[in-house]
Amino acid sequence: MEPARLTANGTILNVRTQNYYVDAFGRPDGRLRGGWTDGHLVHPAGMEPLGITSGAVTARNPGQRAGTYATYEDGTEYDPDTELIAGVGAAWQSFGTTDVHVEVDWAGNYGNESGHHVEATPLVCVRPATGYVGWGAWPVDLLGTGTSGLLLVGGMGNPVEDFGDYLHYLSASSFSHTDGTQRTIGIRTHDNMTKFTVWLDGSQVALAGAGGTASPGLDPAPLPAALAGGTLHGFEVDAHLADAGTMAAVAGVNAWRLRQLS
Repeated sequence: MEPARLTANGTILNVRTQNYYVDAFGRPDGRLRGGWTDGHLVHPAGMEPLGITSGAVTARNPGQRAGTYATYEDGTEYDPDTELIAGVGAAWQSFGTTDVHVEVDWAGNYGNESGHHVEATPLVCVRPATGYVGWGAWPVDLLGTGTSGLLLVGGMGNPVEDFGDYLHYLSASSFSHTDGTQRTIGIRTHDNMTKFTVWLDGSQVALAGAGGTASPGLDPAPLPAALAGGTLHGFEVDAHLADAGTMAAVAGVNAWRLRQLS
């Protein structure tokens, strides 16, 4: 039997059974701890450190890479060839060789113009040495409405400014959202971690192809060969659209869960 699902600021730091793991990040402010490898320690030039603030994962210490950071004075555009984006980091740890269902409770702080827009996603089949790093599904305010959005599905990118090079899919339809409402985003692997499906609040999400990729609909879609079979899983937080002065304190992930499927 699985332990009870934990939500934001759970009193249990983490629970690991034979086939289930949950982390509600109910630890003191500071480093992630809990067995997580912070991607900034592996790729200090490619991503930024994450941490815990008030029981949630945040981009706690942004602006740690050498280079010129985008200021978004002219909107949300930046030049990935010359500018860095702040507040994007990831973490992972090993969970064996079986298929998994991985979830984040995304805090739901949302809206490109809100000043506190922070995206979060589970990451599956992480292979830190690849350009993909890991496979995720990001909730984006693509139309800038602050009340609806799409899930963008692909690799994280290393450096994170390369995200667009690893985008393979997007949700076939938009989702409605109220700023500050927690949502559960999940990715399930299939066929020995060679395929995947995406889930939102417990329901599977139909996917459309991007950049010439075929549209799988609800069928399990292939993971890139560079990631297939990866046994590291975790999460990513992307706070680059939040206001610089408050970015470090805005919640991204309230809780994280993994269930082994075989």
